[in-house]
Amino acid sequence: MPFLQGGGIRGSADYQAGPFTMGDLYKEFGFDTHMAVIPLKGQIIAESIFNSRSAPKPAPNFLHADDAAEIDDEHKIVKINGEPFDPERIYTVATYQFLLTGLNIIQPLLSYVQENVAVPTIDQCRPVKKVAMDYCVKETWRKLFDAEKWPTGEGATPTQDAISMRVAAAISAADSNNDGLLDEDEVRAHMEAKGMSAGLVPQMIQLIDSDGDGKVSPEDLATIVA
Repeated sequence: MPFLQGGGIRGSADYQAGPFTMGDLYKEFGFDTHMAVIPLKGQIIAESIFNSRSAPKPAPNFLHADDAAEIDDEHKIVKINGEPFDPERIYTVATYQFLLTGLNIIQPLLSYVQENVAVPTIDQCRPVKKVAMDYCVKETWRKLFDAEKWPTGEGATPTQDAISMRVAAAISAADSNNDGLLDEDEVRAHMEAKGMSAGLVPQMIQLIDSDGDGKVSPEDLATIVA
């Protein structure tokens, strides 16, 4: 579960209807920072969120969680990933690395981390803009091949047979030279035929191209549903 400080996302600009570029997205980040992934006790997550929201007026260190966390009007966590919140459970959390080292102090978080968690170094973290880019690129792949409609198995986990069938159909739809792989030109042509902007094609290929040959294999494409 990610949680981010309100001051890190500007959200103060109005945009006209039309294309929203990566440049537009990057401008919404208040500063360049890195995301660290750590184990965190539920009680500390709850105390940190409540502590950060206890100021009389909204403050930049106000912690936001994603929509996997249900938080009530009193800033108490009700559910995470659809399950009742457990203060004793250890959750996997992504947050700004600098919050774990004492900048913009959120005391419950800092005290727990200092005693219980090995804080990842900057080299072990991912730039927040790269995280956002990868998410957008993956969602573009999913939109291109309607991955949200792919059959799922028990527990909403796609079955291997279902994935293989949809991957084969997706490759076939865009593979103009019938080599069983997708290159940049084929992906770009398929996107343009569907009325999609093709500006992210190089990043799309790079994200899932496991062997670095500049082409997308069926195995690569299957990762978009992971």
